[in-house]
Amino acid sequence: MMSLILISSVIILLAAMGLSVVILRCTGDWRIGFLTAMLGLTALRQSLGRVVDNESMAVSFSGTTTEIPELLLSITAFLAVFFLNRIITGQKRVDEVLQESKEKLQRITNSALDAIVMVDNTGKVAYWNPAAEKMFGYSAGEILGEYMYKRLSPARYHEKIIRGFEKFKDTGRGPVVGNVFEVECLRRDGEEFPAEISVSEMDVKGRWWAVAIIKDITERRQAENHIQHLQSV
Repeated sequence: MMSLILISSVIILLAAMGLSVVILRCTGDWRIGFLTAMLGLTALRQSLGRVVDNESMAVSFSGTTTEIPELLLSITAFLAVFFLNRIITGQKRVDEVLQESKEKLQRITNSALDAIVMVDNTGKVAYWNPAAEKMFGYSAGEILGEYMYKRLSPARYHEKIIRGFEKFKDTGRGPVVGNVFEVECLRRDGEEFPAEISVSEMDVKGRWWAVAIIKDITERRQAENHIQHLQSV
């Protein structure tokens, strides 16, 4: 009987503490959490059924009676809620910092003039900024989850790209990783254009990702060709 009472008491106490955590996270008001904890401890007293008077609670363990003063219950509830509040407040601050960093990164990539594309270790697009939409003609909804090379590279490059990703998947290395190079890319309407691409790698939880910054160098290439033409005349 005593074991059943103790089990039910622990369940009640855990439920009260869990509810206190939820309230603290939702409202940030430690006073409401404290009240909830006190209600849980009061329910704990009632479930034990060993109330001696209004000032204390007596519980019998192996024939020995232990009195738990009302003040001790209040202190216990206060300390529990106090430390829960400190933990949750700290976690909220961490979450806020992470969210701020995410928003800053989002603003930077959204305002970038160059296309920024992130792909997983198989070559599927995982991130696509507004400049990439403008450069290639695909919206994020159309390109995310698609193989990058099938949409953005002429067919003559596909076999070489596939071989590169086979190595990149296991090692994070490849012929273009860590380099800046020029290559022909493909717009949605089938037009090819010269691009300058820099590729870097990231290891996230043991999985490799590649980030490419792509610059349309059509005008630069035209200017170079014009200069070469003038020099040859």
